[in-house]
Amino acid sequence: ASIKQLKGDSRPILPLEERIKIISELESVDFVVSFNDPTPEELIRRITPDILVKGEDWKDKQIAGAEYVKEVCYAPLLEGHSTTNI
Repeated sequence: ASIKQLKGDSRPILPLEERIKIISELESVDFVVSFNDPTPEELIRRITPDILVKGEDWKDKQIAGAEYVKEVCYAPLLEGHSTTNI
């Protein structure tokens, strides 16, 4: 719901169940949780993960929930690999 609110009615492209399956297959992912709030701040506050990962385009932006984690890491953006372009 939050993706649709932020990016419009044509998003997300993949259904929630498919996105969960894709993300959960990543070796570095321990657990996947969906949420309906506009941001994951409350979820992050309750779970208190050690690391929060955002794309490096978020380096100069306020990140919801950052104050509840030990570290915020920024993933490099790869040209031509944006989910926006799916």
